Amino acid sequence: SANYSIKVISEEKKISTLKLTSYKKNSKKIVGKTISNATVKLTAGKKTYKVKSNKSGKFTVKLKKKLKSKDKIKVTVTKVEETTKSPKVFVSRSNKEIINR
Repeated sequence: SANYSIKVISEEKKISTLKLTSYKKNSKKIVGKTISNATVKLTAGKKTYKVKSNKSGKFTVKLKKKLKSKDKIKVTVTKVEETTKSPKVFVSRSNKEIINR
């Protein structure tokens, strides 16, 4: 049996675009804009919601309860680009070991 590993390389980029475009008292919806295809985690009051932004960066969070005037809204946006590279595998001349490079 051969032993080799595959490395997954992730790269985090700083996200500078985040704007809430609609969040009114007594509304059950928060609308915003950020980078495309990102995960948006939003906490309003004591409830946390998770949605994805679309290809133009827009996102909508439908709340279970209406927003109150003193509710705090916290938004976290994450997008991780992942690239999977397969290893270079060489079989030694004796055909007994595999060498990773």
